[in-house]
Amino acid sequence: MILAPPKLTKIPLRSYTIYEGDTAKLTCEAFGFPTPVIQWTRPFSALQKGRNNVNNGTLSIQDFRPEDTGTYMCTATNKLGSTRALTALGVRILESGILYFQGSLGFCLFLSRLGRRNPKIIVVSCFELTSQYPTHILNLCRCIIIEV
Repeated sequence: MILAPPKLTKIPLRSYTIYEGDTAKLTCEAFGFPTPVIQWTRPFSALQKGRNNVNNGTLSIQDFRPEDTGTYMCTATNKLGSTRALTALGVRILESGILYFQGSLGFCLFLSRLGRRNPKIIVVSCFELTSQYPTHILNLCRCIIIEV
């Protein structure tokens, strides 16, 4: 019998913008033997109960809201190890032209320029997070981008 640690074969994009009230779907698939178990988590807060469902590696978030913005992590695990992928979700509120996003300040600046002529960024809060790996330090900001 040949054993193999998990390897992600399908990962989500780096970021998504979801319209408020829509359903967000994030898919993560992995190969390995024994077959990896796939879990979705939020590194900085808990998944909202009741509106989230994970089925065959796909996370569905119904009735997407501003409080759902942030980083999501897919982890594939078997007895030989684990591997993970991160994605960030932002929310677009149709009536106001405001986009809420959580990511690095540079990432917020990058997102603000996609398809916008005169974006204005209001950074609400920034903090530094050190992961379990000493070389992974994340500077995260929750930003609000207003189209003007």
